[in-house]
Amino acid sequence: MKSLVAELFGDFDPRVRIEGAYFGERRYPHTVYQSTNNRFLVAICIPKHQADDPLARLIHLSHELVHCLSPNGFPPKATVLEEGLAEHSKIYLSRKFFQDQCPDFDFCDMLVGDYRAAFNKIEELINYEGLEGMRNGIRSIRASTELPFCRIAEDDLAREFVQTPRTLLTQLSQPFIG
Repeated sequence: MKSLVAELFGDFDPRVRIEGAYFGERRYPHTVYQSTNNRFLVAICIPKHQADDPLARLIHLSHELVHCLSPNGFPPKATVLEEGLAEHSKIYLSRKFFQDQCPDFDFCDMLVGDYRAAFNKIEELINYEGLEGMRNGIRSIRASTELPFCRIAEDDLAREFVQTPRTLLTQLSQPFIG
């Protein structure tokens, strides 16, 4: 799963150490920072009640692994861009591996509230830059800035995504409220 997410948005920061993926009691997935002093030491928790569901495992891992590409640190503070990319990973990889088994299912129906809105902002970006243009742009920004997603600014996005209106780039660089 790590390599699939890296194909989408670039390599994991070499300092990242994912201590594991665990099944926990919380009813939602999350990334756990193992240290307040080391933002690169993380683990992923997936809801225990979904442990036997391959689609749920893919959805949660692909989303959380985006947060682990270059972790923001504690306390976690994602942007609309980061959550949108995490949702993009979840939807596109679900389609890739499960659409044949669920031909009539629209995987976007899994998205709700602010998460759906963040995903839609990424879809808007794709409308201006193209799918590979968006992914290549994210890879390029990550490689050139070496910043965690929470520190990628509107100006960083504007240097790469020249076809996209500045208002959308402003929205993508805002804190995710969720």
